[in-house]
Amino acid sequence: MLQRLLGIAGVAVVLGAGGWALAGGSAAPVVTLVVIGVVLTAADAVVWRAAAGTDGSGGSDLAVPAGRRLPPPSWGLLVGVAAALGLGASIVVGAPLAAVGAALVLAATGAGFVQRAPEQQVRGRTAWTARRLRSFARAHGAGPGEPVGGYATPVGESGVRMFVVAPDGRWADAMVGAGEVAEIAGLARVDLSDPADPAVAQRVRVDLDLWTAMARSW
Repeated sequence: MLQRLLGIAGVAVVLGAGGWALAGGSAAPVVTLVVIGVVLTAADAVVWRAAAGTDGSGGSDLAVPAGRRLPPPSWGLLVGVAAALGLGASIVVGAPLAAVGAALVLAATGAGFVQRAPEQQVRGRTAWTARRLRSFARAHGAGPGEPVGGYATPVGESGVRMFVVAPDGRWADAMVGAGEVAEIAGLARVDLSDPADPAVAQRVRVDLDLWTAMARSW
């Protein structure tokens, strides 16, 4: 949330414009605030889109295959919110040009949300799971680009529980679909071992908290 202060500030400015309009304020200051707010949220969107990079990784240390890209962040969300609020405020104070401008911005952001994802784009759920597992590994000792160990065990008919073991012995898991395992492991730089292989299990650190949780489940 702190990373989007520019966009949040823009929405707050437009909210202030809306409150001023409802309180009977004149059109000129309301329109000025609307323009400032929309510009701030648009600048926030530009920064976020640039930070995502050409593959959408945003420096997340995921191994994105050549020819594929991660889904971009929801950069237009705050712009759409600011434009919608600005449209309402402009209508209240009777500023048709400002209302048309806000409506055009709102339409542009809406078109971005309904645009069909390209075939080469990784599915959102797959990318989110890979980011979570990779972030855990990085937080527990994995260096940039360094692979980590793990394994996957089937659960039920189509589910798989995927484990990641970080260099410091900490581990995390996620429930994924059977068809997602290979792609998530590749993105998150997880070298999957056979569940029966003791090498990965020997690296797992079982601390007091885990023993306590297991004891409570008995």
